[in-house]
Amino acid sequence: MKKTILITGAGSGLGKELAKELFGENVIVAVGLGSKNLNALKKEIGCDIYPCDISKASAVSSLAKKVQKKYGRIDCLVNNAGVWTEGSLVAEDDKRMQKVIEVNLLGSILMSKYFLPLLSKAESGLIVNVVSQAGMYSKTNRSVYGASKWGMTGFTKYLNDEVLPNAIRVTGVYPGKMNTPLFEDSKNKKDMSDALDPRLVARTIKFIIDQPSDVHIPELGIKSSKQLR
Repeated sequence: MKKTILITGAGSGLGKELAKELFGENVIVAVGLGSKNLNALKKEIGCDIYPCDISKASAVSSLAKKVQKKYGRIDCLVNNAGVWTEGSLVAEDDKRMQKVIEVNLLGSILMSKYFLPLLSKAESGLIVNVVSQAGMYSKTNRSVYGASKWGMTGFTKYLNDEVLPNAIRVTGVYPGKMNTPLFEDSKNKKDMSDALDPRLVARTIKFIIDQPSDVHIPELGIKSSKQLR
């Protein structure tokens, strides 16, 4: 039986690769902020698409109602959407700081809140939170981004304890730097010579999703060996 899997940030980067990796064996519900990339993904693989600003509670609530009406339930929610910022705290743009916290952290919380009822209708629901190595280790000039990701780490652990009695599992995935448009979108140029191919991370997440309901992987990290040097 095919699983219905909802992926945020599905228009590009890891979200897009994950949608492509899972499509066919599963029903993919692709969610993103803009319609241009989502339309391109729909044309490429034929999945359903839903533009949504996940940082807005009203938008997420509306999305949940639409998904419930069409599918009745979802088997897996992948909280993947994220934005990047870098720089000293005093130099950070206030609006950018707010956006990073709202998308990376609040967006994952809102998506989980409004889609938990749909996950509860599955025999065993799964939430995969794509965090980051930044949610485990600190680096200079990344205090705001790191705060959003450490928040996701804490949210993942606490939510897992809350919903496990309801047969819902929560997994935190902690990838290192990936070769995605994340940095381009924030106008930060990065050396990608040691970056992970997002397809490898997508396959790792697929491994988690493919596990039977009696197997729980609380957290999983993945880095390029080049990042260890």
